[in-house]
Amino acid sequence: MVYHLTSIPVDGWMGMAVAIFITVSGIKLVIETGNPLLGEAPDPQMVQELAERITSYQGVIGIHDLQVHNYGPGRIFASVHAEVPANSDIIASHDIIDNIEREVGTQMNINLVIHMDPVVIDDEPTNRLREQVQQIVTDIDPQLSMHDFRAVFGPTHTNLVFDIAVPPAFSLSDSELEQLIERRAKEMGSYFCVITIDHNYAYLPHN
Repeated sequence: MVYHLTSIPVDGWMGMAVAIFITVSGIKLVIETGNPLLGEAPDPQMVQELAERITSYQGVIGIHDLQVHNYGPGRIFASVHAEVPANSDIIASHDIIDNIEREVGTQMNINLVIHMDPVVIDDEPTNRLREQVQQIVTDIDPQLSMHDFRAVFGPTHTNLVFDIAVPPAFSLSDSELEQLIERRAKEMGSYFCVITIDHNYAYLPHN
């Protein structure tokens, strides 16, 4: 129409501009809505607040394996392992976990699921070994964290079984990290390590 009035081929250029605008807008929309669905790192402040709220309850001595899935406003799902003393009353501990799921989930508008993880805290040999291995892990990198530690004592050697949570972009490969920990653990005595490396969990900063 503009061409017939002015003899200037504006219609084609305007059509191309509209097409480019629609294409760019579509790409932006896909990126903005697709990132949460495909997976993106959770907000560190939200992760820290969630961790602090959970561990503020009496009877919870730590947490690990926190996963957060964000599908948009009001649709955040989180799961976490909450550590409780193994010698505590299981009914009472389960009641605490139920309260945390309901209260913290409501406060933060999160669909929260918590797995209760008993931790032995009243066995002196196990506690001593846990502290020694934790020191080895911390010396390698303070961002590493250890959980689910247990010691299997035998007549010739002791198996140290535990998980290591690795932060994003960690410099060592899983095998390099395992070999380094095993080498330092054997310097303590006749110990063999059975290590599970955890990835893809929300990073919980250490205080």
